Amino acid sequence: MTIKNPEVFGLYTSIVSANPMASRREIADKFRAELLRNPELFQAFVDEAVFDTYAYWRPEKIGETVQVVGTPVAERRAEVSAMKRRAPVKRAATALAEMEERLNRIILLNQVMSNGKMLRDCTYAEIERESGWLGVLACQGDGREVIGKRQTEDSVREIKRRFETGWKRKQIKVAS
Repeated sequence: MTIKNPEVFGLYTSIVSANPMASRREIADKFRAELLRNPELFQAFVDEAVFDTYAYWRPEKIGETVQVVGTPVAERRAEVSAMKRRAPVKRAATALAEMEERLNRIILLNQVMSNGKMLRDCTYAEIERESGWLGVLACQGDGREVIGKRQTEDSVREIKRRFETGWKRKQIKVAS
């Protein structure tokens, strides 16, 4: 709460300046004692506190009920905290979506293999040594046949997708 009444503020500042080494609790106790000794300052302080609280909560009567307009401090803090927690999740989801989009734009047949050739120019025999889904792709055709002549980008993607979802080598047969 901000003290706007100059007399109450003057009392508070005089207590703080007279007791520079006092703790907050000691200053509060001395301020309370002075307010209780002076009924006019006490009333000014209470009026200001009530006004500030009323200005924040602004109760408005609707029929027989009282609706409080405004958000309590604790609820507002929780709301801000929740927004802060959601922000990294949104950023991560956006980054994941962008990464998936970039991965989908990669053309698998243009990947360079360990022999220095693009996948589309390799024969099935040349990629037999490769591991993972490329080993599965090697089983899809004759060893001397060029992969790019038999497989399309979509069929290669389907083989890779099936391998990544746990299909066994013999189960992955894609029509080419």
